[in-house]
Amino acid sequence: MSKTDTFVFIDTCTLLVSCWNKNENGAIAYDQNKDASFWQTELPTLMHAGKLIVTKRNYDELMNLSHIRNDPKRPQLGERCEFVIQRLNPHIANGTISIVGDANDPFADAILLSAALKFRTQKNLLFITQDRALAEDLTAVSCFQSVRPRNGYELKVRRITREGRLSPWRLASPQQEARQGQPRKSKRLQNTSSTNHALEDSPQLEWWR
Repeated sequence: MSKTDTFVFIDTCTLLVSCWNKNENGAIAYDQNKDASFWQTELPTLMHAGKLIVTKRNYDELMNLSHIRNDPKRPQLGERCEFVIQRLNPHIANGTISIVGDANDPFADAILLSAALKFRTQKNLLFITQDRALAEDLTAVSCFQSVRPRNGYELKVRRITREGRLSPWRLASPQQEARQGQPRKSKRLQNTSSTNHALEDSPQLEWWR
């Protein structure tokens, strides 16, 4: 699969946990192993797989939040944003990560959903996010009958684990949601969830690893 056939989008929330985990006391702590796993192993793999993109809205969000200090509700948020920006900037400068968008773009999640719809029939798409709601919406796009590519392009959604590795999202089935007292999703999204498991379990669809 050609690198030019693949776009990889990384969400702000993933970048903000790329080097940190909650420790046994529930505090956010830097994790050197996770840092090395994501930034030195997974990120180069993603760069090799396709064009790596951070939307301008996501980057601006990092910049704005980097000024926050001593917020008890969001501990270390400013420091983490500043750390991530320092990691991103050399890649932005040498072109291995692209900042895409303009000042008129809507909020970040809407941009990612818009990109999924726009490029669904033109590129392989890989979205990396820790946001379950966004992951469900992106997965739903992959099953839209009206935006289905005829050339085999695929849309995948991943998250990073505590170990800094990329992992498929395992979205709850409607039966699990009912047992947990969660509201049922629309019929389209219910079908999407079960279809997503089938796609993830199909070995021939592992196109980027």
